Amino acid sequence: MMRPEQIHVFNSRKEVFSRDSVLQENIILNAVKSLDQWPLDKEVIVSISGGSADLVSPIIIGKEIRSEIEKDKYLVNKSDWEIIWVFENANASKPLIEELKQAGIGIKFIKKGGK
Repeated sequence: MMRPEQIHVFNSRKEVFSRDSVLQENIILNAVKSLDQWPLDKEVIVSISGGSADLVSPIIIGKEIRSEIEKDKYLVNKSDWEIIWVFENANASKPLIEELKQAGIGIKFIKKGGK
């Protein structure tokens, strides 16, 4: 049995595989061989790009990130802190962005090197 861990979909296979002379699919699946049953709480990373130029994996909500959001949410609500999560040269998944906003946590995206 294969357990999927990450799925990436390219919007256009022509751009992605333009240098190859063979027909390629527009999806990449990263999976691991597993004898265990698929746990219901296991998350699968799903990312999408228009082509190789904008290929950046999004940051998703996992157990560790959810725990950090809860800690920051407490500081925002109980201690009146202003907290901003900065994503350097990275994308955040829509569910992560929504959860941060609901927790009162600011979000900032910067290019590599802090610009």
